[in-house]
Amino acid sequence: MYVRLAFAVAAHLEPEILLVDEVLAVGDAEFQKKCLGKMKDIAAGGRTVLFVSHNMAAIATLCNRGIILQNGCLVSDANIQECISTYLSITKNLITTKNLARVQRIVKYTGEAMIICFSIHNVNSDDDIISADKPCKAELVFEVLEDNVTVGGEFSISDGIQKLCLFHSGNRNGLIPILNKGIYKLICHTEALRLYSGEYFISLALTRPGIPIDYIENAVLINVELSHRDGSMYDYKKVAGSSNFYIEHRWELK
Repeated sequence: MYVRLAFAVAAHLEPEILLVDEVLAVGDAEFQKKCLGKMKDIAAGGRTVLFVSHNMAAIATLCNRGIILQNGCLVSDANIQECISTYLSITKNLITTKNLARVQRIVKYTGEAMIICFSIHNVNSDDDIISADKPCKAELVFEVLEDNVTVGGEFSISDGIQKLCLFHSGNRNGLIPILNKGIYKLICHTEALRLYSGEYFISLALTRPGIPIDYIENAVLINVELSHRDGSMYDYKKVAGSSNFYIEHRWELK
């Protein structure tokens, strides 16, 4: 509510420079949509918008120039695509810990539960490289810190800019249990991911309907490879501007 009010007042005053810090990390989708729309209008009117965010999709849509700061130091000042590439490279280098409880959260939510660790592999395999055309099993371990907490788990896969797919325990089978203090593991079984070969980020969340409990953006980096039917590796690599998904198909010439 405070963020909604602050943004509304700042936008109404029609400032020459509007500084917006992580406004898309709060509120519902409608509020976030209104924020983006208002910032576009202000920028189109010839005024300056300084948009601070870890949301690369919004950054790519709204901005034409980017500045990256790390530990108070300027890392990059360039066009937005170059800055996004630099940011994703830095993010990859920071993904080093398997104990996600130690990872600093960008935004702190209710604190009723905390993500501890996450893993995803092909079924019956511990290989770090995931085969895109084979079933996968993902495991999300978390600790509930209070009694009687309604909590569901989710993970999403992105290319660093766009979210490609989302898996939530509340979908289909409606697994959003009420839990007491303790450590639990949610296991997700899924068919082939059908992603083209490349690196992908996984973001993790604990939620109850409409309310985030814990969230880690780009918590895990995975490598995906697509293979031919005979098991040999498919040589198509995902490049900028191309599709992320591989749909099973065949061609014929007549």
